[in-house]
Amino acid sequence: MTEHPGFGVMLAWLLDHRELSGRELADRAGLTDNEVRAVLAGEAPSEVLLQRIAPAVGFHAVDLFILAGLEVPDDMAPLDAAAERWAPHIVMDALHLPVPQRRELRQLIHALPREERISVFAPKRLAPLADPGGWVIRMLQYRNLGWTGMGKLLGVVTPTYLSASTYGAIGFGRKELTPREGYTESLDHEVREYGVRAFLVEPAYTRTGFEANSAKPETPLQVYADQRHVFDRLMAEVIKDGDAPAIVAEAMVTAATDAKPRLRYAAGPMAGRARLLRFVPACAFDRQIRKMNKLAD
Repeated sequence: MTEHPGFGVMLAWLLDHRELSGRELADRAGLTDNEVRAVLAGEAPSEVLLQRIAPAVGFHAVDLFILAGLEVPDDMAPLDAAAERWAPHIVMDALHLPVPQRRELRQLIHALPREERISVFAPKRLAPLADPGGWVIRMLQYRNLGWTGMGKLLGVVTPTYLSASTYGAIGFGRKELTPREGYTESLDHEVREYGVRAFLVEPAYTRTGFEANSAKPETPLQVYADQRHVFDRLMAEVIKDGDAPAIVAEAMVTAATDAKPRLRYAAGPMAGRARLLRFVPACAFDRQIRKMNKLAD
């Protein structure tokens, strides 16, 4: 479990990213300087304060409630959890429309009469607020996306293709949410206007001297001795049979000269096969990783 840094710390990060000062946030949100300073110093935010801050920093209020570790008020939740069956399809259909027609579709949806809330929003398997993975998955659930919807929709609107079970594993802390891919994607958006692209080149085992020349711990723990010997032999074998460095270089050249760069480039057939593990259920992924690394069951 990742320790929650506190909403004040996350708000400070967000202000830094938005290049906003506390005074500017106070002016935009209709708050006093003291109210903003108190939250940044660690004081728990009120519901009213979160609702005022959200539009000032370009966030959905629901997301700030989740980041603050608070339950989302019923009147801010979707009206019907059953709508998660249709939400991904509407978005995917909208992607095929020209931008002006997307705006018309959005206006039409907002113009539809709102039904009365007849029950509390209660999506199946609501992700706990125990770590960043749970925060992100709960944000998506409050957009009426179930695990299957996440897999379908995010596989279309982002470069990330994950199975429904993987999103579930992320939400419940069984699979770590790592920043590498998201950081690369964000960096790509930031620098693209300057004619620079960011992407990931992912090699598998490569025939180099890196492993043989890597630093060894000065005081290795005896309890890991047997497994360490197994892993050392395994690494020697896979490095010996690994791809040539030229394969990684070719993948880098391909990525650098691609007219329409992708986010990910697998370097060699072994890396391509390894990428398939991203799409398997978490339990199968766990078994395969232990088998590949010769770990005891």
